[in-house]
Amino acid sequence: MNNTKRTILALVIIIIVLFLGIRGCMSLMLSSALKTNKEVSELDSNTYLKSVPEEYLGLFLNKANILPDSSVTSKQRSLVSQLHNEKYYIQVYKLDTINGLSLSSIIFQTFDNSEISMYSYYVEESTNKQLRIRYKLGQKEKTSSLYFTLYGDHTQVIEKNDSVAYYYSNFENFSIKYKKNDKIDIYGNKRGTTPSLKVPIEIMFLKRTNNLHFILLSNKNNSSNLDKYALYNLIIRNTSIR
Repeated sequence: MNNTKRTILALVIIIIVLFLGIRGCMSLMLSSALKTNKEVSELDSNTYLKSVPEEYLGLFLNKANILPDSSVTSKQRSLVSQLHNEKYYIQVYKLDTINGLSLSSIIFQTFDNSEISMYSYYVEESTNKQLRIRYKLGQKEKTSSLYFTLYGDHTQVIEKNDSVAYYYSNFENFSIKYKKNDKIDIYGNKRGTTPSLKVPIEIMFLKRTNNLHFILLSNKNNSSNLDKYALYNLIIRNTSIR
């Protein structure tokens, strides 16, 4: 009988310890989640607008044919805007760079696979069903260099000079950061894991009046064919391409 009582008492103690341990872990997880949410809200806060700035529309040759979808404004970075015409999805973002620098000297490009930086907070800014584009939350500084990776089939440089850096790829992913060992600031990848799925895109870094714009173009539908020079044909023609 005494052995039975001792066994029951030991089981009760074990159950109480486990219960208190589980409650402690849950409280710690809740506290950590609340701290994370607070940190994220302190890093940035996004506001969605149903408009696109005239500066972005003015980049295009015939802006009457480019329809604004929406923009996202935040405390830490310029507007990220989504636009389209009858064939293409377009995203425009103004990078915060030091004025007067030549693109041919500040953009360092590689065509390697990249992965989004761990232990960093990102927010997705894309309405396209074929791809995801995420922007890192947090303070931004003006930069004098840009490290750009683009990975996928048939990746190529279409043009690179003082005012334009222009690329094409049936891409898997791309990334942008501002120092070689920095966290990735902008990360894009195709949706889904099907190897045969081709998502052709064009990316252009375009300098206008000492501002540097990141412009991405892809098909609106799931077509694997993208017209050659699709983005160039929409941009004001004062570049040296062709």
